Amino acid sequence: MLNILLGSLPGVWLGSGATGRMQSRGLRLAIATVLLASGLALLAKSGLPVPPPAILALPAAIGLFLSRLNSVE
Repeated sequence: MLNILLGSLPGVWLGSGATGRMQSRGLRLAIATVLLASGLALLAKSGLPVPPPAILALPAAIGLFLSRLNSVE
């Protein structure tokens, strides 16, 4: 339990500091990327054969694609 608390506090501090400075599109994209990575990690833990590099690479690639797509508009 202590590990979860120690790991979440820096995320809360960084996230609360960044939300005031980020545009809403960037914030939505960041949250979507983290949620996608979390979902892939949960699928891997449940027994689905998801390779560990895919847990990081796939959300990052989709996030980059969407950020470039949004910058064109």
